[in-house]
Amino acid sequence: EVSCLLANGAVSTYFRMRRVMRTATVGLIALLLMTDLGVVSPAVAEEPTAATWPGKKSEWRGYTRYDFPFAGKKAYVVVPKEVRKGRPWVWRARFPGFHAEADLLLLERGFHVAHLDTGGMLGSDRALDLWDQFYQSLTADHGLSKKAVLEGVSRGGLFVYRWAARHPDRVACIYADTPVCDFKSWPLGQG
Repeated sequence: EVSCLLANGAVSTYFRMRRVMRTATVGLIALLLMTDLGVVSPAVAEEPTAATWPGKKSEWRGYTRYDFPFAGKKAYVVVPKEVRKGRPWVWRARFPGFHAEADLLLLERGFHVAHLDTGGMLGSDRALDLWDQFYQSLTADHGLSKKAVLEGVSRGGLFVYRWAARHPDRVACIYADTPVCDFKSWPLGQG
């Protein structure tokens, strides 16, 4: 539950992090099992032509990546070789490329991977407003699923849990790897 991960001052940081890591691991395993067992349909959807993705086309670990400006920020989308029906996608909040194993596994299973660089905004309301615009663009303009998989690495936790609380109906699940969930621990260094 989001509230448990955001504020639980009585639990030590050590035990909180162990619980978060267990939850993240179980979440990733559940997501991969859902795709492998057919809970998320394995049927291939029709991929729009490359012209529908803006920006500079490049190669990222064997997949096609499109880098483009969005609302004054850097953004990208990595396109799977075969798109899964329903056009699922992973939204990487921070540190794109860091421990990209999960992204690669999901790309293999037909998920898109997206990132909007709002890193210095620390999950603020302004950042979440940009996230709302990015979500609208990817879902309405590019046909990605209305439910995103949120991926929060480190400070990415400040974004994914706040955005999930703001829009629980737009979240398929959350995968978090050592997420920061409290400003007292980072950037203030008091947690």
